[in-house]
Amino acid sequence: MTVVNANIHPIDTEVLEKGDYITPEQIEDILGVSRNDKQYPFKLMYLQKKIMMDRQDIYAKAEKDGLRILTDAEWTNYEGGLFTNALRAMARSVRRIAAVDVRELTEDERTKHDRRQIVMAQTLQGAHSSRREAMKSLPHERSVPGLIESSA
Repeated sequence: MTVVNANIHPIDTEVLEKGDYITPEQIEDILGVSRNDKQYPFKLMYLQKKIMMDRQDIYAKAEKDGLRILTDAEWTNYEGGLFTNALRAMARSVRRIAAVDVRELTEDERTKHDRRQIVMAQTLQGAHSSRREAMKSLPHERSVPGLIESSA
């Protein structure tokens, strides 16, 4: 793991490699703001997004007031978790929109609400169905040993 040269302002993303860590001190130099400043987390997030926009082949993750460039193994696990969380958020949104009291809506609002609810539910159902089909087609390794069959 290498530490990045922070003397380039704002940052030369071409020198970043997977596994690099940009220290909080370097980020303070890059951003020109102290970690104690209220704007630091927002500017850190902006820098993170800028790095990922400049370089599509890397993922920068905020870690302990610094930024870590994830390795491929870390990245695949992280993205898998983000994907699962996005599906859960979709399901939460479908449940919440179903809880809206339509009696409080005008006829036009109710029509839009119903349409939006149907589209959201069908999108979620499609995502779940596709995921199930994809999982069926992939080989599955047992995490625990199977039962031993007797030859008697």
